Amino acid sequence: MSRSRSWSLTSSMPPNLILQLTGTVVIYLQDVKDASEDRQRIFTEVTSATGTLYCLKDLADREQERSPLTSAARLLAVEDGPFSQFKQALERLSSKLVPVTGLKKAGKTLTWPFQKREVSDILNVIERQKTYFVLALQNKDLYVLEALPRLALIVAFYSLCSGRI
Repeated sequence: MSRSRSWSLTSSMPPNLILQLTGTVVIYLQDVKDASEDRQRIFTEVTSATGTLYCLKDLADREQERSPLTSAARLLAVEDGPFSQFKQALERLSSKLVPVTGLKKAGKTLTWPFQKREVSDILNVIERQKTYFVLALQNKDLYVLEALPRLALIVAFYSLCSGRI
């Protein structure tokens, strides 16, 4: 049974931490030399997930604590949930892409450190978690759509009572 980690609309919320790590990974990916299409595929997936995370963060910052979006985001933050798995994939990328410093750097450029199978595994994790992020955003839209018929009923009732119909 998964326990829910605390999730609040503060700078320590998971999307903020993940966005910081995503920025680091994107910078590392830009520094890689002689990378095949694998680098481009990972770069594209990470940056597109970043856009979705920014949307989640922005909406959550503007939402009330008990809104549907906040509830969905809490589900993303459960232990070993989508935020955690996405973060682990980013950490896996980051650990192998971190630039070499000091004397080790002399004459050494960063080459692509991943095998095809590892790239495929990382991409699968990123794509799957990105899907969860998008579904969390859509949860808010579904809540609004579900509320529309009730709102229309209220407007019709008000109009009927006030003699406008």
